[in-house]
Amino acid sequence: MKRLYMLLGILVCAALVAAAGCGGASLNPSTTASIATSPAAEVFTWPEALHFAATGSSGQAKMVSWASVMESDLDGPLVRIVTEAAWTNTYRDMAAAQMVLSQIDNATLCDDIEAISEYASPDGGPWMAGLVWVDSLAATGFMVRGNSSISKPQDIKPGTKIAIWNTNAGTMAPFLSLLAWAGVSKDDITWVNTGDYNMCVQAVIEGRAD
Repeated sequence: MKRLYMLLGILVCAALVAAAGCGGASLNPSTTASIATSPAAEVFTWPEALHFAATGSSGQAKMVSWASVMESDLDGPLVRIVTEAAWTNTYRDMAAAQMVLSQIDNATLCDDIEAISEYASPDGGPWMAGLVWVDSLAATGFMVRGNSSISKPQDIKPGTKIAIWNTNAGTMAPFLSLLAWAGVSKDDITWVNTGDYNMCVQAVIEGRAD
């Protein structure tokens, strides 16, 4: 019986200590302050205008095709397409936070990140860029004159004159793929660099390119 009383006494003391610990202790002051002063989550708001960079007339057309829909769906900010003379200009403006996004291909993205070729400049690269989404999965086509002897890739022979607008990796990739299909080395082709996308068509019409 004596042992039972001792056991009950121990249990009562333990309960009293636990109750005192739960009821009398207060929160850490620093914890209380941090909870009371935690800032509310900031609500994102769109800027008044979004500037997207495009290159050339074809690039502008592709940008406008989906940017106009985006502007309508957002029902707020204005979306402005800015046509740049060259991709190097668009990436320089993006690095300076003057443009939100721009068109790019994987080869050019690599050149920009690693500061290769024309991107090796103090304000043009390198800087880390990222791909957001693919806005186009267009096929590449090649045109010839109506009376041309070229009707399939295998008709391309050494000495064929091909018009290009620059020698960037992204520009040359489709042409080099065509030549690989034709079995002709790029060194055996006469490249006609017009410096302008639209002038390539004119070069074919005038006979300066095949």
